[in-house]
Amino acid sequence: MHVTLKLNGLVMWNQAGSQSLGRICSHKAAISKKATLQILPCTVSQLLAASQVSSDDFAFCDRELNQVSVLGVIRGFSPFATNIQYSVDDMTGPPLNVKQWIRCEDCTQAFASPGTYVKVTGSLRNFSGQRSLLAINIHCIDDLNEITSHMLEVVQAHMQLFGKIFDVNMNTTVSSLSGSYSGGNLRGTSPNGMTTIQDQIVLGFSYK
Repeated sequence: MHVTLKLNGLVMWNQAGSQSLGRICSHKAAISKKATLQILPCTVSQLLAASQVSSDDFAFCDRELNQVSVLGVIRGFSPFATNIQYSVDDMTGPPLNVKQWIRCEDCTQAFASPGTYVKVTGSLRNFSGQRSLLAINIHCIDDLNEITSHMLEVVQAHMQLFGKIFDVNMNTTVSSLSGSYSGGNLRGTSPNGMTTIQDQIVLGFSYK
């Protein structure tokens, strides 16, 4: 059984401390400044591009990462005595390694199989030189609309944090979308199980 974390709407950043009026914090100060974060929706490419500022701390666009969530499909898994490691792919970059500790009181802990879409909540860590997401919760996705919802949450969180949208190739996305409709209906789904529109949203995030 998978336990789902219940969120009250979108989760936002709350910066600790007051900002000095009339000046902008420097790059170094922005990274060192602590931020209180509940859960930040992210893509795999964002986590892989995050800067490691200390042994256990990462920052993205000068914002310290605490707890994050990603959504993707499991490409593979490796069970160990104390943990299960997954390879999670959201098609925005190379798959991300996800580690979930096995609870001693639950030796029969269920695990998600390859091909399953999951939403993972956890913290970014570095284990033996490999960047991994230490999972607090892994929730299996039953409704593919959650994929679209997560991507929109990523866009909104990014706009609220940084005041701008992702630098994506909109011409490519719009051009691709123009052929996705026939009489107002979607032309089926792609081999990965997502609708054409969901594929286009993922495609948009893959452009730098």
